[in-house]
Amino acid sequence: MSFFPEEDKYMGNTDYFKPGKLIEGDEVKIRILSTPIVGWENWSEDNKPVRFHADKKPRVAPNPAKPMKEFTAMLIWNYELGMLQIWSFSQKNLKTSLKSLAQNKGSPLLYDIFVSKHGELKDTRYILRASQPSKLDKEIAEIYQETPVNLHALYVGKDPFVDLEAGKQEQYNDASVA
Repeated sequence: MSFFPEEDKYMGNTDYFKPGKLIEGDEVKIRILSTPIVGWENWSEDNKPVRFHADKKPRVAPNPAKPMKEFTAMLIWNYELGMLQIWSFSQKNLKTSLKSLAQNKGSPLLYDIFVSKHGELKDTRYILRASQPSKLDKEIAEIYQETPVNLHALYVGKDPFVDLEAGKQEQYNDASVA
């Protein structure tokens, strides 16, 4: 446990939602704003993510010392911080929980979700709890509409808030190279 737990939660790049920074038992309210993108993720030797489209998994990982994992990324609204963030994760229990919410409550785009962290290190589990379906707040909808974001930039190692065209054509161009 950190000596400054509240500060640790907000340190670093706030463009990304990081449930791992939550203190055990904390709960953060979010709203998913976009359908997810999915693919494969590996981490380079200099600890940067290297991502591939779901149908473009390489035979050999860029960093063989790290396993290739499925990743899911989406745009969310973090009520606690009052801002748009990207939620990118590779934990299977998060994806399973989101699928379960979708099956039981309908599209996760239609309600807020409370995310909490329980356990530490390899025993960490995230619990997702859905609120009642509700209309997206008008101010949040306006911010979402006015803020350009390109999740496909993640596939080519670019910033989704800055590189608005990066990665969009990459999925189509790769097939013609072979």
